[in-house]
Formats: sequence, structure tokens, C-alpha cells
Amino acid sequence: MIPLVSSLEVVSQYAGVYKDLLSTAELTRLERYVSGLMVSSNKTVEGINRLFLLDPEDQSSLNRFLTAGHFDVSKLNQARVEWLQSCTQTAFKGTTGEKGVLILDDTLLQHYGSHFEKSAWLYDHTSKTYAWSHNLVNLHYSDDLTDYPVDFRLWEPADLALVEDSLRTAGFEFLEDKLKLKTEDPSKWQSYLLKTYHRKRKQQGGKDMKVACRTKLDEARQLLLDFYALYPQQDLPIAFDHWYTCKEICDFIDRQLQRSYVGTLCEQDIVIVGPKQEAITCKTLIERLLEEHKQSIAKGGKPLFEKVGIHYKGKKENYWAYVNTHKVKAIGRQRLVISFSKEDLSDSEPKIYVSNRLHWRSGGILRIRRHRWPIEVYHEEAKAEGLNKYQVRQFDALKKHIACVCVAYSMLKRVQFDPELLNKLKWTPAHKPESLAFWRRVMTANALLGFVEWIVRDHTDNLICENLLQKIAQVYS
Repeated sequence: MIPLVSSLEVVSQYAGVYKDLLSTAELTRLERYVSGLMVSSNKTVEGINRLFLLDPEDQSSLNRFLTAGHFDVSKLNQARVEWLQSCTQTAFKGTTGEKGVLILDDTLLQHYGSHFEKSAWLYDHTSKTYAWSHNLVNLHYSDDLTDYPVDFRLWEPADLALVEDSLRTAGFEFLEDKLKLKTEDPSKWQSYLLKTYHRKRKQQGGKDMKVACRTKLDEARQLLLDFYALYPQQDLPIAFDHWYTCKEICDFIDRQLQRSYVGTLCEQDIVIVGPKQEAITCKTLIERLLEEHKQSIAKGGKPLFEKVGIHYKGKKENYWAYVNTHKVKAIGRQRLVISFSKEDLSDSEPKIYVSNRLHWRSGGILRIRRHRWPIEVYHEEAKAEGLNKYQVRQFDALKKHIACVCVAYSMLKRVQFDPELLNKLKWTPAHKPESLAFWRRVMTANALLGFVEWIVRDHTDNLICENLLQKIAQVYS
């Protein structure tokens, strides 16, 4: 870890965006916390607090910034996004050709133990294991120049008493053998109760049902509602993976928001084909199409899978894709794209995408879906900036921590297009890579140069080694 003699230059320059939302003391602690998130290897409150050699504070002051701060996280987040709109390169882009994309996705913030407020025993599909976690649902933005988080929601576990009361209020009668599960097998009771609640809520369309349990889909819908309430003029398409490619989300975007989307299917999803309305899996459809493709080429006809070029982040990428309109079970008529990255169509797992825009060509759909990848990078990079390294146990404090991670991420994105600020840094790279890991190293290098400059400037003539070394040792203790 590099000792800090002040907040990072990029942080102190940009923190003024939040001066109307925070007290003077809170603004100082925001600068300290965000600086630590960028350069500290220990992302805890205590680890970040120890970095600062000058004007030291007890770590409880920085901790209270998260646990007892009076600022509104939603307003802080809105100020961040508005600030990004003031820069041409990071503003939302809605014109044809360079149009940006909104991305929906979620990630698990894992922790050992169940003592963190509202954590739950959740399944991680990447590791195929369960772990105590918070589930973070994100709305992200991406275009060819930049990407950044727009908003987030933390999913909250169900209050079983409220769920039961909601069902009873709606007139549902519990069987006696099911009620016995409350005491005899609480785990089965929870599973039964939640399945019943979601089934009834779906059947009734939410009518006469108290909202006692919100799902990730509910949080995703709310994120989109809030976004378009703030930016109604934006007509950004929305991309998401297989989890969100369901009737609830697709119908909501298509009918209520009246926006475009590109979702994802898997090989086991069902499509309806032919005059007899045969229901087959996507895997079977791909096998049939590949055979027809080979036969058509052999006869000198038109290939079913044609070469498609798209532009992504300043580079051209080629795919071989089939596109047509098909009926997808549970979703309805969709523009279906099946894409291979190899010209010989030998990919072991071809990509299958759907869109509600039945007139779109394969290139447009592939470009939009390609822009889903930055949210995966964000999850990885943000965790390197401390997204899942928190030790605060209160749920509201966790929200403040996540908001600060978004601030750090956005500052590193914005500084790349700020030549005036880059010229103020003690060192900047000759080229401007997009990697956030690299920009964190740039900030770490500037922190080191600032530390060395402080020693040379203030201690060359009268260096009190014992006091100086003692301060430095506190950083690593």
C-alpha cells in the first residue's frame, strides 16, 4: 500500500459534484474513502483510514460516514450520472450508428457468515455452490467510447410473516398439513410459501396482493422505470442474459416502456416452427438449420448463415449468423439470431439472441448484445475496487459503500477524457487504454510520487526519521 498525504488529485477535483448533497465533513470523508477504494489493497474502512499520514482521524469517523451519514444514496447516484452527461464522451448516445445500450444484470457479493444484515444463502451459478451473499441488481450503460453503472438495487430476502399475511389477505386458505411445516420443517415451509406467493401473484397480475416479496425481476423493472422517468427522451435498447429473458421482463419492456430489447436464449428453450406449429428446442433448430445450410451451399444456393460485420469499441468483429422471425414459447414472436464466431460454424456453443424488433437485421442485434459484456467487466473491476470487500453490516451502510464504488469507477472513466486534469497529474501514460485496472495503477503511481514529493519538499533539511518512519509504519501495521 502507498501512504497518502492527501486525497487523490482526480478525486479532489471531481468531488465538488457532491458538495450540495454532503456536509463539509462528509465530503472530506467521501474523498478519503473513494481515494482508498482506488489505490488501497485493503478496501475495509480501517485499511483505507490507515493510508492517510497527515490529518489522521480515528477509523470510527470514516465508519460513521457509511453507517450514520445522512446523505441520500439515490440523489448521490443521480448527481454522478448527471455529471457524466456533462462530458460528450461519457454522455448517453442515442443517435444511429453510435447508439448506446442499457444492460441489466446481477452479481453476488459473497461474505462468510450470516451476520450481515439481509444477507441470504444464495446459489452462485459460476461456482455451482451456495454462499452467504447479497444480491446486487445493476443497470449499466455502454457505448463505443465508455461504460459505467447507471443505478443499482440490492435484493432483499422475503419477510415470511408478510408473505403469509399477503396470501391470507388475498383469500388464500392454507391446508393444515402445510401449516405444520412452520414448526416441523421451516426450510420446506419457506419454499412452499414463496412458491405459492409468486404463483398467486402471477395469476392475479398483482391485483389484491400485498407486495410482500420482491424478486430480482421486480428490482430490474424498477431500475428501468426510474431511469426512463429521469430520461424519458432516451430511447436506448436494453440487453440482458438468459435469466432476464422471460415473459415478465420482455412484455414489460415491449408494452409498458415501449423500448427495444435484445435477450438471450439457451439450447433448451422452445421455439415453434413450421405450418404444424411443431415445438422443438433451440438445439434441434440449430441442427436442422446447419443441415439446410450445407445442402443449400452444395447446390450453389444462398447460405443460411451469412457473414455479418459489426463495430464494437472501435474494432470490427465478424460473425456468421442466421436471422428470422420465430415464435418462442412463453415470449411470443421474436426476431431470432443464431450466431457463430467461426466461419466453419464449428463453435461448440453458438449464441442465440432474440429481439422484439421484428424488422431488425442480425448486425444490429449482434452489436447491441455485444455491449452486454461491459457489465461483466464492471463486476470484475468493481470488485477489485472493493465492491465485495465491505465489512459494514448494516444494509443502508452497504448501499452507501456501493454508491462510493460507483463514484470511484465513474471518476476513472471520466478522467480519461479530461486532458486538463490529466496534465495536472504527476504522471500519465503516453497512451490512453480503457482498462480500469491500468487507471488504478496510474492513480497508485501518482500517490507514490506525491508521497516522495512530500518527503523531499518538507523533510530534506530537517528530516526527523523516527517520527516519519513511525507514520509510515502505521500504514502497514
